[in-house]
Amino acid sequence: MRLKEIEARVVKLEAARRSNAFAGMSEEEIEAEAKRLLDDLIGESGSFAEVVAEMVASDEPDIREGARTTVEWFGARYGYTPLTKATQ
Repeated sequence: MRLKEIEARVVKLEAARRSNAFAGMSEEEIEAEAKRLLDDLIGESGSFAEVVAEMVASDEPDIREGARTTVEWFGARYGYTPLTKATQ
């Protein structure tokens, strides 16, 4: 591989690393940041379930789909039932 090709690949890798908010973080740090972001999302709603219910009630299909995939992700990760009546 020529020097220019290697330099181009290094630049791409460095750019990808900078664009990843979790790059260089340990699993514990990522979990803590995810919890902080979830706490910010919940905010005044009071609970994760209420945030999901608000998303399900949205007029925006993308937000409703986000609610469904969020519940599925948490279900798979933390053992919750993936879909409930509120999220179908």
